Amino acid sequence: MPVTKVDNLTVLTKEEAKAKKMGTCQWMYQGKSLDTAMKLVQEAKDIFLKEQ
Repeated sequence: MPVTKVDNLTVLTKEEAKAKKMGTCQWMYQGKSLDTAMKLVQEAKDIFLKEQ
């Protein structure tokens, strides 16, 4: 699920996510801002719901 690029966000390919045993999750946020993490999750959720 594509989300807005932010600092400390790593977007993986499906193969990389599988190799890291992350299931279907293709992005990792390693920043210190909980607010930014919550915004990313909300954005991904909104995109997912629009596709349904």
